[in-house]
Amino acid sequence: MKNILPKSLKGKIVFALVFTTGLLTLAVFFLVFLAAVKFGAEGQLEDYKVFTYEQTDSINQILNNSKNIAEKLSTRTEIKNYLSGGSTTKEEVTRILSNYNLGNNYYALYLLDTKGKAIASTDIRFLDQDYSYRNYYLQAIQGVPTTEVAIGATSRKLGIYFSTPVYNSDSNIIGIIVVKQNPESISKSISQNQLADPIKSYIVDGNGVVVITNDNDKLYKSFGTLTAEETIQVSDRKTYEGVYVNSIGYDEVKNEIKSANTIEPFLIASNAETLTGMKLNSGELYLVNIIERESYYHGVRLIVIVLVSLFILFLILKIIVINLVVGKYTEPINKLTEATNDIKKGDFNLKLDTDRKDELGDLARSFSKMAEKIESEQKELKKAKSELEIKVAEKTKNMKIYIKELEEINQSLLGREQKITELKEKLENCVKE
Repeated sequence: MKNILPKSLKGKIVFALVFTTGLLTLAVFFLVFLAAVKFGAEGQLEDYKVFTYEQTDSINQILNNSKNIAEKLSTRTEIKNYLSGGSTTKEEVTRILSNYNLGNNYYALYLLDTKGKAIASTDIRFLDQDYSYRNYYLQAIQGVPTTEVAIGATSRKLGIYFSTPVYNSDSNIIGIIVVKQNPESISKSISQNQLADPIKSYIVDGNGVVVITNDNDKLYKSFGTLTAEETIQVSDRKTYEGVYVNSIGYDEVKNEIKSANTIEPFLIASNAETLTGMKLNSGELYLVNIIERESYYHGVRLIVIVLVSLFILFLILKIIVINLVVGKYTEPINKLTEATNDIKKGDFNLKLDTDRKDELGDLARSFSKMAEKIESEQKELKKAKSELEIKVAEKTKNMKIYIKELEEINQSLLGREQKITELKEKLENCVKE
């Protein structure tokens, strides 16, 4: 840790501030990221549900139009007269049925008797065909208007069947009106994607079998495994005759379908995809959407990029600002250091910022006063030294004079001693003689 710390005080302060504030900023950005991801995910899931609801409403309008046609036909006096053996002819009934097939939105409109036999039809191939095994007949003959999707036994085309019982004046069922709708209009409706993510839409029946979709690989596949009872039912009614129905492994979706309603879409969310669905208001039909959450992860990546960019930019700006602010406070200290070196060299001409009103200004003023005092004392010391040197020089000079005089005296004394010695010798010689 010591090796990575800057050596200067300024560097250490900048490093400490950047490091601590950087950690705090990173923590804040991380919390912002979590919040953005959370609310983004919740908002996106809500968008999926709204989209499914709107799509369901659009499909219901198409189905309701067909259902209304079947109901209107069931109340026509001519049709009731024909079923009761009146004067209305088959041709007249056929013409009435044809009048409702505007824009070729329907493969066929036909009339069944109480035994399930087609006795009038806009498509002559349906005439005299027995449809008593069809669920739409079995339900309608019991007085229950029914919507069913199946592959036609006669036309071999997939269609949406709307059946409505026809009652006589005694409220007895005397026949059944059947409208076979071309599913193309619904296929177009589910292909309109208003979301940013890839979406695959499926219309499924009550057994979870896909009957209309923009994902052709899943057509006539079941979201979940069919039970033995469901398999027998599909086979006996020849709903998808000639087609092998197998599972695509979404048992959870099939279970949701069983409890789905026409009010609130169900939702199954995972990391990779989201499944939403809703019951249509016509028979046992359901809309299921599988949405790949590409925009969600794209949004997450975008949030990460933006936050990382902001963090880097903020870090750079923070380093610059902290460096300037810290520099403003460490510069006087650096000047004090320079002043100390100048004083060592004997330069007392200091350039300190003594106008600051903070502690550093107090320190600069104190340092200047100390330097002035040192300079003054140093001058006094120099003066005292100079005076001392003069006094020492004078005393040295006097000492030299004294020494010279002493040497002269000493020489004089030495000469006298020698003369005394010579006189002493002469006296001794005289005594001896």
